[in-house]
Amino acid sequence: MATHEHANRAASKPTVRQFRPADAEQASAVMREAFRSFLPARNRKIVLDGFQPDALRATSTIGQKNAATACYVAVANGEILGYARGSVNAFGFGTLAVIGVRPGAFHRGIGSLLMRRMMAFWRSRGMRKATTCVSAHNRRAVSFYLKHGFVPVGYQRDHFVEGMDEIILDRFLP
Repeated sequence: MATHEHANRAASKPTVRQFRPADAEQASAVMREAFRSFLPARNRKIVLDGFQPDALRATSTIGQKNAATACYVAVANGEILGYARGSVNAFGFGTLAVIGVRPGAFHRGIGSLLMRRMMAFWRSRGMRKATTCVSAHNRRAVSFYLKHGFVPVGYQRDHFVEGMDEIILDRFLP
């Protein structure tokens, strides 16, 4: 019995891999659920439309060696539980465009797995620093970034949409 339980736990352990076009439907559902969990109703449509499957396919670089953009999914038992996309630039910093975890999978380390993969991507491209922003009212995400070594460096009022302020965060990459 103990061996069976161990096998079930091992099978459900999330892994991170590169995004594939076939992942777009599941990844879209994950991101829409994740962002719906904290977005005020008045801002949902414009933000959630950016996570439609076609939008994810269009913004996710697939399989290009030395690409400036990387996109990953966290998967367990064939189900996508998280999604992250980031980029690098010639000035030595990586940008985390977006990261999200299905709300039913919070507190399982999935966001941390995705963040570690993004950090590895940035380091592999020689980046010295990473930057991102987070909705100021999204306390769970702010805590996540602080836990991963990001430091608030700025504040943008009405950044993506009116009424939605963003905190800018940076961290140096050792």
